[in-house]
Amino acid sequence: MVEPKTRESVRDVALGRLGAEALRRHRARQVEERLKAGPSWEDRDLVFPNVWGRFTPPDYFVRREFCRVVGAAHLPPMRFHDLRHTFATLQLNGRQPLKIVSEMMGHSRVAITQDLYTHVSAQMQRGAAAALDALLSAEPTAGSEEQRAT
Repeated sequence: MVEPKTRESVRDVALGRLGAEALRRHRARQVEERLKAGPSWEDRDLVFPNVWGRFTPPDYFVRREFCRVVGAAHLPPMRFHDLRHTFATLQLNGRQPLKIVSEMMGHSRVAITQDLYTHVSAQMQRGAAAALDALLSAEPTAGSEEQRAT
């Protein structure tokens, strides 16, 4: 097994209800696989082991499992790493604080998350344009700085 890149890579990450339920269902399927394997199963406490309970090489996992799941979900082909980009973009689009998203991703600096994992979508650009419109077209309130300056 490969050691993590940085100290921040080893961390606790909060999991929502949907993620926790998915892992429980996965664990139940894994128990079935363990029973099928019988005495050849090696319990190494892995989340995604091979059919014998051993470590699954990442390239095998991506080619055989990940690509199959992506295809079954009728999604366009993607790299496994694209899930990190999607996670960051969805979290930030949902107005989660950058610092929290960065920590969940295990980055040592917030700038890494901001520079590499956030993507400006068309929807985000339209929202920024609408916000600017609202600021520029807002009627000044009585006694505001704008009225006193004129």
